[in-house]
Amino acid sequence: MTDGGPRGNHTHTRKQRLESTLIHWTRQIKEIVNQQDSTEEGGESGPLAEIDFWRSRSVDLSGIRAQLEHEGISNIVAVLEHAKSSYLDPFRSLSNLIQREAIIAEDNLKFLTR
Repeated sequence: MTDGGPRGNHTHTRKQRLESTLIHWTRQIKEIVNQQDSTEEGGESGPLAEIDFWRSRSVDLSGIRAQLEHEGISNIVAVLEHAKSSYLDPFRSLSNLIQREAIIAEDNLKFLTR
């Protein structure tokens, strides 16, 4: 809770805006990952389709990973960490998942295109 003063109210409002942004990013990232998972389940079979799938997944996840590593994101995470935001843990878990899945996609693509 804020102290009721203008500065406290501004800090609370800033935290809420940043948390809203974090929630929006989390939803967008989950949507992309879920779309890719459903494509994998219902996709065409065959080696070329498999290569296309992993190439697309690698590009998408690497792009998300690069965005998550951007300095602006780090700054927002630092502010929310200082504010003890409860939304950080789910965001960090998803960020870690993106990191792992991007590496898997890159490795699979390398293996399939040897």
